[in-house]
Amino acid sequence: MSHYAKIILSLCLLGLTMAGSAKADWEMSQATDPMTDDKTGFVSVDNDDATYGLALKCWNDKDRTRWIAFITTVDFDKAQKYPESTRISLRIDQEAVIDMAFGQVNIGNKLGYVTGPDFGEDYFMIEKKILNAKTKIAAGFMANLTVFNVSNGRDAMRQLTAVCPYLRK
Repeated sequence: MSHYAKIILSLCLLGLTMAGSAKADWEMSQATDPMTDDKTGFVSVDNDDATYGLALKCWNDKDRTRWIAFITTVDFDKAQKYPESTRISLRIDQEAVIDMAFGQVNIGNKLGYVTGPDFGEDYFMIEKKILNAKTKIAAGFMANLTVFNVSNGRDAMRQLTAVCPYLRK
């Protein structure tokens, strides 16, 4: 299965998981990829009013596949012209703002954007900062600003790195 197909399948599954969630803390989930039998782990958090979600996912596979997703509650309309990619600004705790490219995806019929190592050299730095976030992650997205509470991040990230130990590096 191609890297892109793996991301789309997993994002669809993640979108279905997040659809009913209104909790504003990290939630952890572990599974086995149905197409490859690789172990997967992902953490996700919604903003306080559940209009946006932020997620990290990893596969314990030979390629060390991983991504960060930004998910909206906007219904994905195939007739609409959404930007193929967008820049999302992230501020993790009190760190400087980081601006990064995200590519558009349909996540369980919701508009979403995903980024990974292929989208820029800053990916690994952002991932590490998110994995170590202590209180909040602010995200600027197409003139919207939202904040994710990540106060319980230590436990969720410990579980995620147990599935994908390479994330600790």
